[in-house]
Amino acid sequence: MGAVEVTGDAGMSVEEFRHHAHLKTGARADHEPPTAPWRGTEGLSGPAEAGSRNQARIAAVRRPEQRANFRFSANRGPVVKVLVEGVSMGAERIKHVIPIFEEGSVDEDLLNEGNRRLRDYYQRMATST
Repeated sequence: MGAVEVTGDAGMSVEEFRHHAHLKTGARADHEPPTAPWRGTEGLSGPAEAGSRNQARIAAVRRPEQRANFRFSANRGPVVKVLVEGVSMGAERIKHVIPIFEEGSVDEDLLNEGNRRLRDYYQRMATST
């Protein structure tokens, strides 16, 4: 493993990126086919999506031929805020019930699923009392 370059809005320094991706200087690099997802970026999902961000994208831009230098493009994604109106619900419960936090993505289907889960959650609460 040689030099690591990170372009884009990674939200962390190159040293932090190397730490979370387990890219240690002098370590042996995997040479998987370029079409396969690179295993080293799996550790970056949590830090890249921290701070209410979803849809983080990390990709190897250029794979080395015979050198172990890597260049990554990393973007944290947009800030996502979820507000539940009409009832009190803690942030941890919201993250558990709304699927966009599990999926790390925001789309209409996931938002509709979140609405269904909220409805079901409060219906169960009402029938259990």
